Amino acid sequence: MTAAASGRAEAPNGRELLLRVARDVFHEDGYRKASMRKIGKRAGMSQTAIYYHFTDKEDVLFTLIDDFTNRFTATLMAAVAAGRSPRDKLANLISAQLDLLVENFRDLKILSQDKSNLSEMRLRLIRSKEKTVLEMYRACLDEWRKAGGLEGIDSTVAAFTIIGAINWLYQWYSPDRSPPWDTVKQSMLRQLLQGLDGSGANAPAEPPAAMVPAP
Repeated sequence: MTAAASGRAEAPNGRELLLRVARDVFHEDGYRKASMRKIGKRAGMSQTAIYYHFTDKEDVLFTLIDDFTNRFTATLMAAVAAGRSPRDKLANLISAQLDLLVENFRDLKILSQDKSNLSEMRLRLIRSKEKTVLEMYRACLDEWRKAGGLEGIDSTVAAFTIIGAINWLYQWYSPDRSPPWDTVKQSMLRQLLQGLDGSGANAPAEPPAAMVPAP
């Protein structure tokens, strides 16, 4: 009987298990203090088994960050494509990024705090993917301007402002201490849009679920 047929989730393979454990350990200890020994012990794997999947600790870090940025970028692209008007596209983009980051806090913290530990070549690759997200925002903002909106607002400044506000979530948002996520999300979405065109009060609650597929 297969795992699906028995109603049980399929167990992760060795590589997936190591990445899950490494994500937890990097989040808890920080990349520099985290050890491959601790990752292996928690995963129930020997050092030899770890190095079958990854060459070293940096390889694990890069894989975590690269996987996250790939999922992140693909989801945002789908959100933008689902929008009809320039304003809808931007609202979809903000909404999708907010949901992605609150659902992937550990990945965001690792990306923000530990990517500087990557080799120069790998860091350039990650930054090029981050630049893709910036360009998506600028494209939405430029399109909105061409449609007659955003008078006096620079697209690059606005894009960095929005991304910075969202990325700072991991520093202060806590499900246990902050207001409910829906309240936080709607407040941020409305404030960001209102700061652009003064219509934040009428911002959509959030795109329909079908518009932003799960990563």
